[in-house]
Amino acid sequence: MRLLVIRHGETEENARHICQGQTPGTLSPKGKSQAEALGKRIRKKPLVVCYSSDQRRASDTASIILSTHEGRKVPIILDKRLRERYFGPFEGKVFPPYSDEVVPLEEVETAETIRERLRSFLEEIKPLYGKEDTVMIVSHGFTLRVLAALFRGTPLSSLGEISTPDNCALTEYFL
Repeated sequence: MRLLVIRHGETEENARHICQGQTPGTLSPKGKSQAEALGKRIRKKPLVVCYSSDQRRASDTASIILSTHEGRKVPIILDKRLRERYFGPFEGKVFPPYSDEVVPLEEVETAETIRERLRSFLEEIKPLYGKEDTVMIVSHGFTLRVLAALFRGTPLSSLGEISTPDNCALTEYFL
């Protein structure tokens, strides 16, 4: 199966360098435009289904992208396993300049926990779709870095070498 993996559009909080973690987030006008532009770019892709984080910024991005899709209506399935990392006391605050998001801090969800969420998700969807099916996934920056490590087969200790995808960036994987 082909996976079209997308980070949500820019949010008001992204623009202000606010740590969102598992808060909903609100797409900015730029984020909505990013999603519309990506939707136009992939409007003819033969999508079977879209899985999205249940956080509003991701599900709103998915809805905007799919609003321009040609062909049959693509269902959006919300899945908590695609959520962003829980950042504990940082959520809703400006990221401190000294923070290293790869090193787990007290009360912050570990990359290992996210990897297990993602493994569970992939194992569940893999038998549902065929080799020729295209599935869209909308998620979040840190979570998508962990997903990239999972697909590359690299250890989580090398997450620092994997950059955070831009808002509405599209990465393709095959499962």
